[in-house]
Amino acid sequence: MFRSRGSGFKPGVREPWWSAANESGVMEVYNHGADHDHPDINDGNGDGKPDGIPAFNPYFWDQNLGIYVAIGAGPGGGSGTANFARIDDYREADAEIRRSAAYIASRIAPAWPDLFAYPYGQFSSYLAQTYFPQRQSEHRTVAAFRTGTGSFAGNYLKRTTNRWKIPRFTHGAAAPNGWSDSAGLIAILNR
Repeated sequence: MFRSRGSGFKPGVREPWWSAANESGVMEVYNHGADHDHPDINDGNGDGKPDGIPAFNPYFWDQNLGIYVAIGAGPGGGSGTANFARIDDYREADAEIRRSAAYIASRIAPAWPDLFAYPYGQFSSYLAQTYFPQRQSEHRTVAAFRTGTGSFAGNYLKRTTNRWKIPRFTHGAAAPNGWSDSAGLIAILNR
C-alpha cells in the first residue's frame, strides 16, 4: 500500500501508477494485507473504524467498499500488535485480506490481486488452514507467501509445498532466508 506523512494528502493521489504498473508487463500489484496489523492502526473496540491513528495518518470512509480506509494502510484494522500470526477469526482475516484485495482491485481493475504475502512473513494456522482454503471464493487468492523456513532447501518451491505457506526469500533477511547484498542474492539464485 502507500504511506503519507504530509498534510493535505488526498486519497488516490499516489495510486495512479498502480494500474500502469500492473499493465506494464514489468511488474504487478498484489496483496500484502491492509495494514500489517500495525500498532498505530487498529480497531480495538470493534466498531469498524481504526482507533489511535496518529495525526499524520488519517482515515476516510470509502463509499465503494463500505469501510474506513487508513491513509497509508488501506482498508483493515485489527488490534494493532504487528503480529499477523495472531489473526484467528473471520472478521479480522476478511478485513486484512479480502477487503484489502478489493481496495487494490478497485485501483487496478479489471485485474484482481490474487497472490498474498503475509506481513512480516507471519501466518496463523487459521489463515493457512481455514480462511485461505475454505473462503477462496470470497478472497479469490490463489496462493500466499510466508518468509523463509530457516534452511535453503526448505525455502525453495516444491510440488509438495502448501500453497498457503509458500516460503519467500526476503531482502534484508539473513541467509538462508534472504540476502542483503548482490553476493547473497547470487547465492540464492545459483543453488
